[in-house]
Amino acid sequence: MNEIIAAATEYITLLTGEKLTIAHVDAKALNLPLFMTAGYEYDDVTLFGVRILLACQIEEMATTPARLAAQASRIRQVFPGTVAFVFSSMASYNVHRLIQKRVNFIIPGKQMFLPDLFLDLGRNSESVPESEEIPATAQLLVLYHLQKGDLGGKHGNELAEILHTSPAGITRAIKWLCAHGLAAFTGGKYKTLQFQHEGKALWDNALPLLVSPVIRTVFTDETFEGIIGGQNALAEYSMLVEANYRITAIGKKAYQTIKIKTDSRFGDNRIEVWKYDPELLAESGFVDKLSLYLSMRNDSDERTQKELGRMLEEMIW
Repeated sequence: MNEIIAAATEYITLLTGEKLTIAHVDAKALNLPLFMTAGYEYDDVTLFGVRILLACQIEEMATTPARLAAQASRIRQVFPGTVAFVFSSMASYNVHRLIQKRVNFIIPGKQMFLPDLFLDLGRNSESVPESEEIPATAQLLVLYHLQKGDLGGKHGNELAEILHTSPAGITRAIKWLCAHGLAAFTGGKYKTLQFQHEGKALWDNALPLLVSPVIRTVFTDETFEGIIGGQNALAEYSMLVEANYRITAIGKKAYQTIKIKTDSRFGDNRIEVWKYDPELLAESGFVDKLSLYLSMRNDSDERTQKELGRMLEEMIW
């Protein structure tokens, strides 16, 4: 393994926190044209469940982003994964052209651009900080997959249609999930979502990153018909007694259009404004169990905590 490949794998680990296993690949075994066999060193690594063939020029030679894109396409025909070129340095105008052509590349210490995995990290990119809160759409993807329907194998446009959101929102959500080791986006021209875990294992791995869906709570004296949430939803799923007032949940976009009078402190009934539309996950008019747990897990009442725990124990994963 040459120094540039070693630097690239260390850089990947630095940016993603993933420790990589590296396997050298005999270039002749790939059955590539001679100039590609003799001109590159190849190493096989796996990142977030996706195999990546790192291709590093043995000697720096002049090439163009168009030729690199063509070479990447040729390698994909013989390698069951994706390919990323590794460079010690590159002129900024060529970096821009590689990005335009969506060619995977790594420049150790500067930039890692892997559009096949929805990763663009480093000094010259929009990184995904570890501290950034999970986007609402990313949380919705996880919870929908766990409770409503299998999203594995769906491509971006399909996911956007299912969740009633924009393709751009789906892209950002998947990028975040990939960067945090919960998912991968794999395949050829039409890449599809794959979660790294399933069922209870996915929930356990995602839970430290998940947040309450409730943005804020408002009050009203009027009767507002909506998805039942809070204590009243927990009463449906457990032995807890209902509150003596209505508790409904509504997405933030829908809340902007309601025509009833609300107050930040006073009112007979309570409305929870959610980051995402609770109706997408609702069960028979009640908010879904996992979102409900996230919205109430910091409740100080011991009975509430007991019933939340029981509700999760009875989940069929």
